Amino acid sequence: MASKLMKISQYRSENFVKGSAPTLASIRSWIDDGLLKGQILGKQYFVEIEAQEPVNDLVNKVLAS
Repeated sequence: MASKLMKISQYRSENFVKGSAPTLASIRSWIDDGLLKGQILGKQYFVEIEAQEPVNDLVNKVLAS
């Protein structure tokens, strides 16, 4: 099954409040470094939406069990 992809600009606007959003270069770096699941298609970067894990520790514990 193919991953659902989102442009990094849309990912940034949907996941960060105005004034605290990282730069697009930072998000590209996170993908390059493997900190954020994503793909590079041509010269465009995309975030793999379904590969994102919840950041809440309680949710992570429940999902791990």
